[in-house]
Amino acid sequence: MKRNLNLIQRMRVPALAGLLLLSMVLAGSRAQAKSQPFSHIVVFGDSLSDTGNYYQLSGGSPGAPYAGGRFCNGPVWVEYLSLQLGMDYEPADNFAVGGATTGTLNSNDGFAGKQYPGLQDEISSFQASAAITEPERALYVVEAGANDFFIALATQTAPQTLINDGVNNTVTAIQRLWGSGARLILVMDVPDLGVTPMAKSIRMSAQLTQLCALYNQALDQALDRLALAGIPTIRLDSFVVLDSMANEPAIYGFSNVTVPLTLAPAGVDPEQFLFWDPVHPTTGAHEVLAEAALAQLFAMFSPCNGQGKPDAKVNSLHGLVNSSLHGR
Repeated sequence: MKRNLNLIQRMRVPALAGLLLLSMVLAGSRAQAKSQPFSHIVVFGDSLSDTGNYYQLSGGSPGAPYAGGRFCNGPVWVEYLSLQLGMDYEPADNFAVGGATTGTLNSNDGFAGKQYPGLQDEISSFQASAAITEPERALYVVEAGANDFFIALATQTAPQTLINDGVNNTVTAIQRLWGSGARLILVMDVPDLGVTPMAKSIRMSAQLTQLCALYNQALDQALDRLALAGIPTIRLDSFVVLDSMANEPAIYGFSNVTVPLTLAPAGVDPEQFLFWDPVHPTTGAHEVLAEAALAQLFAMFSPCNGQGKPDAKVNSLHGLVNSSLHGR
C-alpha cells in the first residue's frame, strides 16, 4: 500500500463505482465503531468539499466524467473523513458549493443565468435550516478562499485587498457559526495554488505560491486572535499537504503531478495522478487530505495523538471531545 493510509485501505475506485463502494464501507465502519466522536460533520466551502450542491443548483454541472456532481473523479475529503471517524456521511449536512468565495460572490455566477452562494450565504442557509441534534458536539468545517484568488486574478484585485477581504470574511464566518452554537470548528487554509497545472500553464507558479503563503500567514494570525478572544479553532494546513504530495509524490504513490487526469491519454492508471483537472485534486489526493484532517483532530484532543487501533482511536476521540466540551 503506497499511501500508508491505514484507516481506508486503498478504497479508491474511480467515479461512481468508488462512491458506491464508499457508502458500503461507511456502513461497515459505522457498525464496527462503538461511538461517534461528533454528532454531525457540517461542511461549508467550495468545490473541494462540494458533494453535489452546485450540480443540483446548476442543473447538472459538472457532468461526466466528473463523479456524481463532485469536482473530482470520486469521493472528496469530507467523505473520507466521515469514513475514518466511523460516521455516516450526511449530504444534508454539507452546504459547500463549487465556486464559493469567502464572501457572497461565487466564481460561477452567471453560468446558466444563475447566481450561486458564497460562504456567507451557505452559513445563512444553515442558520435558517432545522437545528441539528447536539450542535455543540458537531464538527463544523470551514474551507474557502481559492475562488477569491481566481476572481482576484480575473479582476486584477490588489493582493492586500484579496488577503484582507478573504481573511476578514473567514473570521466573520467563524464568528457567525460560534454564535449559532458551534464549538468545534475545523478551518482549512488555502492550498498552494502555485503547484496546480493551471498555475504552471499561465506561468504564475511562484507568484501564486507566495501569495497563498502570505494569505495563510494572515489567516493564521487572525485565528490566533480569535483564540485569544475565546473562539478556538482546529487548523488544517492544506498548503503543506498539497506541497508534500507535489514535491514528494512517490511517498503517496503518485507519479504524475503536472498533467491533469482529464487531459491524460486513455488507459492510464488514475491512481498515479495528483490532479484531476487543472485546479482540482484527484480522489487519491482527497484521501491524503482527509488523513491530515484526522491527524489534526487527534492532535487537538489527544496528547498521545490517538495511539491504538483505528476503532479504539475513534472511540477514544469520542471521549476526548466530550471531555473537552464539558470542561468549557
